[in-house]
Amino acid sequence: MSCKVIIPYRIRGLQTRPLDDKIASVMCGDKWLTKTWLRIYVSMLKKYVLHGCCVMIFACALIPGASDAITIQEEEELSREFLKMALSRYTLVEDTCINAYVREIGERIVDILPERPFDYRFYVIKNNSLNAFASPAGQIFIHSGLLSSLPSEEAFAAIMAHEVAHVYCRHISEMIDRSKKTGVATLAGIAAGILAGVAGNSEVASAVTFGTMAARQADMLSYSRDNERQADQMGLRFLRKAGYEGDGLVSSLEAIRQRRWYGPDQVPTYLTTHPGTEERIVRLRLMLEDKDAYPRGNTRWDTTVFPKIRARAIALTEDVAVALNRLKNERVSATGRDAAVAAYGYGLALVRSGKPERAVSEYETALAEQPFDPDFLMALGIAFFQSGRVDEALEIFNGLSVSGCRETDRLLYTARCQMAMKSFASAVTLLEQLLRREPDLPILHFYLSKACHGAGNKGTSHYHLGRYHEAQNRLDTALYHYRAARAANLDTRITADLEARIKRLAGQQKKMSRGGE
Repeated sequence: MSCKVIIPYRIRGLQTRPLDDKIASVMCGDKWLTKTWLRIYVSMLKKYVLHGCCVMIFACALIPGASDAITIQEEEELSREFLKMALSRYTLVEDTCINAYVREIGERIVDILPERPFDYRFYVIKNNSLNAFASPAGQIFIHSGLLSSLPSEEAFAAIMAHEVAHVYCRHISEMIDRSKKTGVATLAGIAAGILAGVAGNSEVASAVTFGTMAARQADMLSYSRDNERQADQMGLRFLRKAGYEGDGLVSSLEAIRQRRWYGPDQVPTYLTTHPGTEERIVRLRLMLEDKDAYPRGNTRWDTTVFPKIRARAIALTEDVAVALNRLKNERVSATGRDAAVAAYGYGLALVRSGKPERAVSEYETALAEQPFDPDFLMALGIAFFQSGRVDEALEIFNGLSVSGCRETDRLLYTARCQMAMKSFASAVTLLEQLLRREPDLPILHFYLSKACHGAGNKGTSHYHLGRYHEAQNRLDTALYHYRAARAANLDTRITADLEARIKRLAGQQKKMSRGGE
């Protein structure tokens, strides 16, 4: 496995000079970074990446003097490398409605920022721990456990605002400065430990981190209390300006704090990388008593969507047995709309467990309470489809008038109904239209591959299956299908793109092969 470190010797403001035949150093201000140092750093990266720790998030933190040198463009390049590695180590949630909701909440916060040096992007990791973290260039990662555990949209938006504030205030750059005097091996151990925690394995994080250095040194790569105070203050300002009350900053911390009682090995990593929880809660309550100091924007949001997103997160990301039990209990104890949402979530979990017929009755219960709810109707149509009742499913999909992620799902399942009815040409046309609207949705390539295969176009089928596997970072499989597409009867509209992808992936294969020698 190869590791590419984006620390170019031509960073703006850097000068180079040879010292002798063995070492050349890189100067940034009065700080010198040796090639030997870089080689040691790369070897540590390789070691810990092989242990499942995506350490590129700390690439900047391990490079003395880099905070003032890396440009926005270079930080974007670093973020792309980090994303590739994150995709190879973490499972991202692919549910269109969950992703659209998280992106919408994040954009509400980002839209009120006074300046945006780069585009913020939001991802949901399928992991039930309560955590969130930011990588270079404004990539925000949210663990699905936050969606399934926080009590309200206010609380979730508060976490998002807090993470955006860390990025806006350049707190990762401060970590770089604090780490300058720490040894390379120690830093690599800290990075490995903290990132094991980011991945949700706090037991591994504790063993790796605190087994290799003092807690004082580990703190160098977590946010300081001053960082937290500033992020809380700016987060509250952003939250209020975006139109929220701001109380979610306290309720989110209280919800996370409750997990402390589960035992030391299960403390969510948010508490270890965002220190001073008790102090922060007290200070935030005092800040919220003077809300006039944090003017609230005029926009008001429909926060009733969150309970359904929470139910989806439980049903689709938690262990199936746990999700079924949790949602069944909520269904029994809830009343009114809450009971309808719980029945909806329980139905989603039943479909996931392979029992769509049972899910139909749950959705009908939910619709008895909320007869025209588009999410309940969509879920009923999907359950009909999964049960083989394709005509009934198609009737629901054709009758729905929805937008956004619901429209994406409606069109996707309409195409799947067409495929089930052997109308492959119609399915291809519909999926191609949908792909033009949603070019970053990998699952569309998967079903377009199946539709093209059914329509007899084997070359295009291989091409789209290659696109799907490439998006999942299964590069060898993607390259196999791209080459199969080249050898088959390929649609001429995609020939140029196909050749470019083959060339790029083949080049990456050669680099990885040389790196493993």
